[in-house]
Amino acid sequence: MSHSHHTPGVIHIEFAIVKPEPPGRERLTKHTLGLPVGQGIPMPWPAVLILEASATDAMLYRYSAAREFAGDTWHQNATDAKDQVAGEYGDLASDWLPVPPEEDALDFALSKAQNRA
Repeated sequence: MSHSHHTPGVIHIEFAIVKPEPPGRERLTKHTLGLPVGQGIPMPWPAVLILEASATDAMLYRYSAAREFAGDTWHQNATDAKDQVAGEYGDLASDWLPVPPEEDALDFALSKAQNRA
């Protein structure tokens, strides 16, 4: 999935940076590859979260620092997606920041995450 520029129908894109996974922390939501859901191969811990919101719904994408896909979830709206993040990552996730329309969301978010490190 490319996050370059705004997809048709997407009103805005925001990102959040996720701190490294603390040793021994139990993942509250298990993003996995394969079936059955939740019992496959664990996906990598995300470094960034990308939220694409439209007038009708929102998608939350997770990516590792190495650009590996780390899961996605559909939400009825941006508020529900942000509530999911608060429950899933707590204070490990930064505040949400906008992605400028001319920027590739993943490139932009990862560059900001690297600047924070």
